[in-house]
Amino acid sequence: MANKMQKAVKEVVESNQIKLYADKIICHGNGEMTFKKCYFYRHGKTATDWMDRVVQELGDAGFQATRVSTEDAYAIWPKSSYFVARVRVNR
Repeated sequence: MANKMQKAVKEVVESNQIKLYADKIICHGNGEMTFKKCYFYRHGKTATDWMDRVVQELGDAGFQATRVSTEDAYAIWPKSSYFVARVRVNR
């Protein structure tokens, strides 16, 4: 279950108040959040680029995001591949 901070972050992202278009947001019980971005072609982007974007956009919205981990969750077609950024968010 999401805590108040996670709910506030999720609300800001899902309402498009910032330009962070995550395909899936997961709230973890330890206070961390995972932001997934689906891709078919990488177009030169990496999971680190996605993490940078997540941290920057959350920062612009007034949240402090601490990097936890990144992952390029590659899957062979027809399954979806994702850039994954896991962060801990504070106000």
